[in-house]
Amino acid sequence: MSDRERTIKCLIESMKRRFPQEGFLIHPGICFSPSNQKGMGVVTTCEIGKDEILLVIPESCRFNVSNISALSVDLQNLTKQVEQRCEQWTDKNNPGDFSLALAIMYILAQGKHESVSNEWTMVAATWPSEDEMKQTSIYYLQADGDNERHLKKLGKSYTSEVITAHQNVLRQVFESAIYPILNQSESVQRFSMNIHPDTSLQREFLWETFRYAFSLLWSRAHSDVNGLPELIPLVDLINGETSDAVNVDIAKGKWPFLKGKMFRDDCKLPCSAIYATRDLAKGESLAISYGELKPSEFLIKYATIPSSMICGSTDMVDSVCIWCPPDLVPTDTLRMRALERNGFPLQDFASGKTPLTELDAHSFGLYQASGQESPDISSMRQFFILGQLATDAEVQQNISTGRLRVAYLMPKDIGNLLCRTLDYNLRLLEGASISSKDDMKRLGKKAVWQSQACCWGVSVNEKHYCSGDTLSVGNTGWEMNMAREMVVECVDEAIHSQRVQGVNGKAIQLLPITAVASIKKRIGKSIK
Repeated sequence: MSDRERTIKCLIESMKRRFPQEGFLIHPGICFSPSNQKGMGVVTTCEIGKDEILLVIPESCRFNVSNISALSVDLQNLTKQVEQRCEQWTDKNNPGDFSLALAIMYILAQGKHESVSNEWTMVAATWPSEDEMKQTSIYYLQADGDNERHLKKLGKSYTSEVITAHQNVLRQVFESAIYPILNQSESVQRFSMNIHPDTSLQREFLWETFRYAFSLLWSRAHSDVNGLPELIPLVDLINGETSDAVNVDIAKGKWPFLKGKMFRDDCKLPCSAIYATRDLAKGESLAISYGELKPSEFLIKYATIPSSMICGSTDMVDSVCIWCPPDLVPTDTLRMRALERNGFPLQDFASGKTPLTELDAHSFGLYQASGQESPDISSMRQFFILGQLATDAEVQQNISTGRLRVAYLMPKDIGNLLCRTLDYNLRLLEGASISSKDDMKRLGKKAVWQSQACCWGVSVNEKHYCSGDTLSVGNTGWEMNMAREMVVECVDEAIHSQRVQGVNGKAIQLLPITAVASIKKRIGKSIK
């Protein structure tokens, strides 16, 4: 039995002693054990019926700012200061995330170097270690050579852009809020898992504790009734899935819970309950919903992609960045002036700092329904017309009036430039001459979570391809004679190369970016 398993067992016994009659319940038919992903999971040891209550945790045991800050008046003040200082980052995170991270830091430091043993430090000992989080959290992707390599594998993708943005915000929060507040109150060492007399080294030790604390809540926190984050002991050990594979759910109410979401308020004791949403067989792993997320969002938050998200998908379920080929960025003054007046950042396009557009399922919804353009696609059309297709007189007319001639909506010309742009995006990625079978062999040699996440898509999609009938975009580009009926599936799928299925069972090299997407045939409908 591992130290983590022993801690979980001790935590359960502690809760039983604290709540012998009311507030805590654990079904005798479930156990906590290592999962296939080298983490922890919850497995049934007998058959369990639908709506049976599996676990009940009192509200007072939830790991949240309110409960933890009650330990210290200083901690209450510090969490309030952090939350107020972090309001400027509400577009990326709830300010409560950062105050909860501070509370986690406080408990981690207590357990590490103050030798404090209580139920909160015991809860912290049930979480993955810092080394384990380094293998799974997006906040460590640039921490060492190996993880930096994995981030580079994502290429110039929607996912890599989001990951970089989150990483930048976390560092900004530390430099602008966490460290200044703790340093001013002379509390740096009280919140750091490691202590050093050198101020500069202590600052980095504090950063590492903050990054570890935030990584924990980022992947494990639930939201309370007010939308504030909290970690629910034992519940956060249940692995997550998407709707098709979920077999348990969480309900909030009062003690006692009777069946499913039903409870009877006998003692005014708020609780959270886990119950079975269907009949469970012996040996079945419990899986709870992590919410309605896109594959890229799921990967960014939980370091994996459930198979049910991408298996057999032919519709767009995520977002992809479309980067502009540098040779399509005009250099003549007139066209540059027209495009810049219309809000196109040409220098950023040319340098690869900003994508031409981002496409998702909504980008093609109007096309599928009525053939109308979405703003994502119309902006590309406008860029192609002003930058490549319009005459000088028409460009000048646009500068003067803001109008574009309708004649340049011709699908053939726009479609050719779009295919050229997509082809450029494929060439940005590695492995253009590697086959699907080679991909599978390469992935099979790796045990890290990135490869496991990617392998779901490869192993399923491989079944759709005709053996030996693989095209390499790196050599052939887009087959224009296919474009009339082609459904180009741009799978923005995780770290390694896969294939995009073309027409008649043929496969085209695919971008490894972290989404499953399709560019529907209406775009290439009239290409000759």
